[in-house]
Amino acid sequence: NGGAKTNIADRRCRALYDCEADNGDELSFKQGDIIVISRQRVSGEDDTWMEGYLIGSPSRKGMFPATFVTFDAAD
Repeated sequence: NGGAKTNIADRRCRALYDCEADNGDELSFKQGDIIVISRQRVSGEDDTWMEGYLIGSPSRKGMFPATFVTFDAAD
């Protein structure tokens, strides 16, 4: 089976911009921070929001806009 999928729980992205949370369920981060994705599509939101946490801080989970991150060179 050559079509192995990457486990979304292990996927990481890098912040392109600073993001300040507007609500308690959102994640704040700074440009260059590495975020571990816990959910790529957040229920009740369109595809522009994901859920994750800052690497090293799994207790600080929250939603964030997908447009604020890149998957290039995040690992």
